[in-house]
Amino acid sequence: MRQWLGQIPDPRHPDFIVYPITHLLWVGILTFLLKLGARRQIKYLLHTPAVRSHLNLLANADNDTVCHGDTLEKLLRRIPHAWLSRLRTAMVLRLIRMKALQNSRLLNRYYLIAVDATGVVTFTRRHCAHCLTMTSKKTGKTTYYHPVLEAKIITAHGMAFSIETEFIENPAMEHADDGRLRLKQDCELKAFARLADKLKKSFPQLSICLTLDGLYAAGPVFKRCEDYGWKFVVVFKRGSMSATYDEFEALKKLQAHHPATLRSNGILQRFAWAHAIQYQGMTLHGIECLEQYPLGTNKKFVRITNIEPNARTVSTIANYGGRSRWKIENQGFNMQKNGGYNLEHAYSKNPNASKNYSLLLQIAHTLNQLIEKGNPITASICGSLKNLTFHLRESLRTTTITAADYKQLFAAPFQIRLNSS
Repeated sequence: MRQWLGQIPDPRHPDFIVYPITHLLWVGILTFLLKLGARRQIKYLLHTPAVRSHLNLLANADNDTVCHGDTLEKLLRRIPHAWLSRLRTAMVLRLIRMKALQNSRLLNRYYLIAVDATGVVTFTRRHCAHCLTMTSKKTGKTTYYHPVLEAKIITAHGMAFSIETEFIENPAMEHADDGRLRLKQDCELKAFARLADKLKKSFPQLSICLTLDGLYAAGPVFKRCEDYGWKFVVVFKRGSMSATYDEFEALKKLQAHHPATLRSNGILQRFAWAHAIQYQGMTLHGIECLEQYPLGTNKKFVRITNIEPNARTVSTIANYGGRSRWKIENQGFNMQKNGGYNLEHAYSKNPNASKNYSLLLQIAHTLNQLIEKGNPITASICGSLKNLTFHLRESLRTTTITAADYKQLFAAPFQIRLNSS
């Protein structure tokens, strides 16, 4: 981590540098790692001699104080967010290369990546030229907001690591029919195309399966996945592709498969599927799962995929490949919004700094998940993840560390294994 942070160029003039860039970036990461909740908390919670000693060792520096939150803000306004994005990519690539995620692959082959968008900040007035707008039909009130599209690699351990980010924003002006310039509204599907291109460039040889919601049941999404050699499992509803859905229903009855069933926790699942659904020159497959609950309640889930199912693999594709999409909502966005990271807080009004704060949050969330799952007794000793964060924060605030202590920690090699419980 120290090496990766040290590779980020410093845009500041050398004569005016007090804190090295690694010091500032570690303060930014700690803001989210310790779940401070706001930039102003840096002044009140991190300005202790103990924190300074940790930062000096992490940043390989010798500062007498900890930087102010405004100093961090000035840096994040200047550095391109692509630099921090590459740092996040390096972290995930390291996990893949050390085979930490090997056992989480779908069908022992595909790394499962969930893609979805979430709102970050909203304003009652235009925040910047890139704001998306939404006007209520009832009140006529316009809301200005900034969503973000996230791709997160999903693991069997219940973790969701950010692997790529695309900010959904109005990028340019266009000419309307009357010749006037108007703001070109961005959207989630347009952002997906950009995110997919970045993901392919960062991980050109990775075996990928995307798990997506019904919004992505569309030809351009399928075509991009086919072109990149990716698999996908997408929520399938009649409203998205009505003719194709009707074809699936017909083929499902004609193609006689041996029924596949699975019983778990008192829930009975019955699977049916249809092969070789032709759509815009692509061959797709549909999977239906009917769930019967002990009290008689039934639910139906349908997925469309380019992975050909059979009696042995259909439950894995439908359950792990399809339902793991929920983890981007639960372990991802919900945790980042309500678990202390304060994703929806406006850490900065500067558009570039705001993006950098968002990426620092994703980096810290990855580190926190590794801390939480890297030791099976940590959560049980602390009682909860909230208590774990509290103990970690107070330890850094109150326990001074020396260079000799730091060296001793890494004197012997050790291995952290992820806890799957």
